[in-house]
Amino acid sequence: MVGFTSLLSLYPSASGGVFTSLNGPTTTADNIHDVIHYQVSDILTGKDHWLNSTTACTYPAPWWTTRQTRSTAVPKISDNFSRDKRDYEGVYGNHATGNLTITLNTTDNKLYFRLGLIGRGVVLPTESANQILFRAEEPLEYIPNIIADVEVKGGEVFSLSLQSYPPEPSVVFERGLKLTDPDPTEPEWDDCTGVSGSPDRTASSNTFAFLLFLAYMFTV
Repeated sequence: MVGFTSLLSLYPSASGGVFTSLNGPTTTADNIHDVIHYQVSDILTGKDHWLNSTTACTYPAPWWTTRQTRSTAVPKISDNFSRDKRDYEGVYGNHATGNLTITLNTTDNKLYFRLGLIGRGVVLPTESANQILFRAEEPLEYIPNIIADVEVKGGEVFSLSLQSYPPEPSVVFERGLKLTDPDPTEPEWDDCTGVSGSPDRTASSNTFAFLLFLAYMFTV
């Protein structure tokens, strides 16, 4: 089932407001909400309408351009993977988004992925030797297929780069990377153990353990 995007605008001085809710796999939801809310706000506040029958249809043009679409075409789905399916199996990590797990189901001989609590689906081969597709299943089956660039080092799959929309960069998942591993891009800080007023590490550890327990309770 496709989720809803909603927007609520209140105008206390006019004793009014407007609420819209949109359902469907569309990337123009924000534009639709904006057009309706801007038009109603002008009516409620008694201001001149700056959106008309023409600009309402072209919005956000001519003021600014719409979001840029994917820079590369989606590769065609192939019948077979360019390498053994078992080569893709494993856990791939990213410090910001967590772990991406790919497993081979021996019953239907298909590759499946899992990311986070609700990100799951099937991995598909493409006609490109260095690209695969992630097709999401419920509850995210409405999102477009995700292109993943496959990087190989030493003859083995090293990382998967999930393409995004420009100007956002790809999200790179490195094979075998664990969230407990240090991030090489993070600056190193002195632990300040010799400074007066250093924090009580025992109390901090207990607090951290409690937060982990709460996270576990709300995610299982």
